[in-house]
Amino acid sequence: MEYSEDIIDTLVREVFEKTDIKLKLNQIEKILNAKSIIRKDGLNLVVITYIANIKNCSVKISSEHSEFYWIDKNFKNLPR
Repeated sequence: MEYSEDIIDTLVREVFEKTDIKLKLNQIEKILNAKSIIRKDGLNLVVITYIANIKNCSVKISSEHSEFYWIDKNFKNLPR
């Protein structure tokens, strides 16, 4: 999250940077949680848990990640 950046703007930007998906505001169904975590090195991380309706798109994950999962909004298909 950039300094003074809105949480929705952060969500849209990060989803694009990490997956190449251009998330639209009307696709965001619900923000479930936003949590700030301060690491031991002092870096402040913001974790946003959300539900979005995304259909018919291809995901291109960034080099920071090795895999991704689509999770049902009822959390019935969580990876093990």
